[in-house]
Amino acid sequence: MNNRDTINLLKECSSGIRSGVYNLNELANRARSPELKAALTQSIANHEALGSNTTNLLAGDMQTPKEPSIMMKGMSWAKNEAKLAMDDSDSTIACLVTDGCGMGIKSLNQSINDFTKASAEAKGIAQQVINEEKALMERISKFL
Repeated sequence: MNNRDTINLLKECSSGIRSGVYNLNELANRARSPELKAALTQSIANHEALGSNTTNLLAGDMQTPKEPSIMMKGMSWAKNEAKLAMDDSDSTIACLVTDGCGMGIKSLNQSINDFTKASAEAKGIAQQVINEEKALMERISKFL
């Protein structure tokens, strides 16, 4: 692999996937509707599979996955807790997930544009993550 853009894009994918799994786990545990919980749980599994693929590709080049920053995790947790303290409905959970998906899509599209020399495989993984985020938004839109 050894292409710096490829490594950087995969690391951004890794960070985004890990952030998504962290948030989805937090919110799935608070979902009331079995259908919403199932959609979030399925997305966690999909994200974890993409994360495994990303980790394996990075490991092949002696690289480690990128963890989301502690500050980002803390801010995300605080935002979730504040919103859920005011209204802990499935609608609020769906709104928080949708916001997170939107941020993930934006971030990965920026990374694809920044790391133009990344391999087609790395760009494909980034697009798969984007597609999963879009699909999740669609699956949970009825809860908004």
